Amino acid sequence: MTIKNYTFFSQTGTEFPISATADRRLYLMLGGMDYSTFKMTHWKTPTNTALNRVYNDTSLVVGGAYFELNNQSITLRANATNFIHANIDLSNVNSPVSISTETRDNSNNIDMNISSSVLKKCIEVITTSGIEIKTVVEKEQETKLKKVTADYLTMPSKTAQASLNYGIAANFTRIGNMVHVNFFRQTRTVASKTENEKILEKLPTGFRPSFRVEFCININNLTNVYAPILYSFNEIGEAFVTNNFTGTAVFSGSTMYFTNDAMP
Repeated sequence: MTIKNYTFFSQTGTEFPISATADRRLYLMLGGMDYSTFKMTHWKTPTNTALNRVYNDTSLVVGGAYFELNNQSITLRANATNFIHANIDLSNVNSPVSISTETRDNSNNIDMNISSSVLKKCIEVITTSGIEIKTVVEKEQETKLKKVTADYLTMPSKTAQASLNYGIAANFTRIGNMVHVNFFRQTRTVASKTENEKILEKLPTGFRPSFRVEFCININNLTNVYAPILYSFNEIGEAFVTNNFTGTAVFSGSTMYFTNDAMP
């Protein structure tokens, strides 16, 4: 058995020089990463002009390899969905890192430390019109840990409100990827009955369920309690309602679900 010593054990920093492979594996271990993940930070916001995108000052870690994009320009295809990839090819000694625009997500999980193949990671998805960039969506940056112990955990949160059918107001609170929908007690008048009717209003962006959810909210008038309204929300933000009540009453209820939407 051999124990390989690197610069952490070196008195002068020269006895056990760290290798490139060990350096990449160090980044992966410290960053909670593997070959399916990446890290990216835009120190300066990229610039979009027509069908060109310039990465002014961006840092990336892919496969444990750290590199920077400084005034790196890419040209995008018009009227298309462009998948931007970071590519690591260690066999290309003079230019091991490249950025490419591809027609689909061609990410792979190749261990470039033991393979001669090219590691590819999709970092952004950019949609274009015929003349300009319309949307830029960053791919999720995942951290993989076996166990986490923390004294306090803070998660990002957002709120939104939507007026659904009959003027019933729904309050949305998102914490992480969990969405809580609350229909505070409110008096409304309903003039018609309906069965699985699609309503005009859509759920606010960032608060759509990851899969179709169905739930009920309560209806009461003083001590009289009626059959509840049934709501159905889907992953593209559409809402459907089934209701057998007409008249004036108090409406209230709540539900919770997970979302895959980007944080608004």
